[in-house]
Amino acid sequence: MELKIEFDDFMQDLEQLIEEIVQNVNHNSYTKEYFSTKEVQEYMGGISKGTLAKMVNLGLKKIVIDRICLYKKADVDDFLEEYRR
Repeated sequence: MELKIEFDDFMQDLEQLIEEIVQNVNHNSYTKEYFSTKEVQEYMGGISKGTLAKMVNLGLKKIVIDRICLYKKADVDDFLEEYRR
């Protein structure tokens, strides 16, 4: 009987952990369609602004509206896929 109580506690803890993970995924910036400059740098592995600028020169598409730069996630993924070896 004691083993069942421990198992029930384990299952309750596991369900709570899964719920927290799902909530974090839903708030994760990687689920966004558009990234800010800082977000795209993080998404691409923590690259510097200089490296990001080089990638833009190589063809990475960016959206500029009144000095605000945005990057579409699909464009970033497509760009990275072009250089995949």
